[in-house]
Amino acid sequence: MNKKIIFSAILLGCISASPITVGFWGQKSSDQEQNLLRYCMSSNWDVINVAFVSEFGTSGYTEVNLAGHTAVNCRYDGDCASVGDEVTACQQTYGKKILLSLGGAAGGYGISSTTQANDVADEIWNNFLGGTSSVRPFGSAVFDGVDFDIEGSRQAQAPYYATLANRLRSYFPSTRNYYISASPQCVFPDAVLGPDGTSTGTLLSAAQVDWVNVQFYNNGFDACDGCNIFGYNYANRLAQWATWAATEQTYFLIGAPGASGVRFADPNGGCQGGFVSLETLESALSQACDDYPSSFG
Repeated sequence: MNKKIIFSAILLGCISASPITVGFWGQKSSDQEQNLLRYCMSSNWDVINVAFVSEFGTSGYTEVNLAGHTAVNCRYDGDCASVGDEVTACQQTYGKKILLSLGGAAGGYGISSTTQANDVADEIWNNFLGGTSSVRPFGSAVFDGVDFDIEGSRQAQAPYYATLANRLRSYFPSTRNYYISASPQCVFPDAVLGPDGTSTGTLLSAAQVDWVNVQFYNNGFDACDGCNIFGYNYANRLAQWATWAATEQTYFLIGAPGASGVRFADPNGGCQGGFVSLETLESALSQACDDYPSSFG
C-alpha cells in the first residue's frame, strides 16, 4: 500500500464482528500524507481524528497544528477554512465522523485549574464544535467531538482533563451525536489519562468516554517491555484494558502505526516504534475479537 495514502496511526476494533477503523490525520507533512478528503473517500475509515490541538490552557491561546497541511496554524477565524470544507464534505458526503484530537507529544498545552479546564471546554465547544463564536478557525465546520491524546509529564494536571471532558459533554444536545474518545498509551493505567480508580481523578475514571484508542506503539521505554503488538507483555496489557472497558461499558481499540515509514522517537534504540505487518495486525485483531467480544471495539 502506498505510504502516502496511509495514516500515521490506525486503531481497529470489531463491533458486531465488523472492524471499525479510526485514523489520525494531520501530523505528516503534505508530501507524505494526502489531504483529509482523500482518506474520507475511502471505505477503509470510519472515524478520523484531526491532530493536534497542540496549544491550549496554559499556552495562553488555542491553536491547531497540522504539520504543514495549512499555510498557518489554525488559531484565528478562517485560518483553516479549506480544511473545514473538507471536514464538512467528509461528514455529509462520505458519512465519516471527524473528531479533533487534543494534545500530542509536543506543544505547550496544559490545564492548571478547574476554572481553566472549563474555559478551555467552552472555547473548544464554541470554536470547533456546536457552539457559536466570532473565532472559528475551520470556518463553519462542526467537528463530531474530541479525542484526548494527552502525553508527556502532565500527571499533576490529570484531574482537570476530566473536568474539561465533563464540561464539554454537558453541552452535547440530544439532537446530534457528539463523541469523546481518549488515546492512552498501552501501559495500564496511563500516566495522565488513567484510570486511577477514583470518581474525582483522571479522565478515564471521572468522565465518560465513548471509546479508547490504546496506543500499542510510541510508548518510550515500555516499547521494549511488551507494549508492541504481540510483545512479551502484550497479552497482559490487552487484558487489563479489556477488563476495564467491560467494567465501564465502553470499548477499546488496538492502535498501531499505519506504515513502515512511520518512526517514533525511541530512547532504547532497539525498538522500532511498534509497526507490524498486515498479517500480524490481522491476527491481533482476530484474537482480540475472539477473546474480548464485549469490550473490543
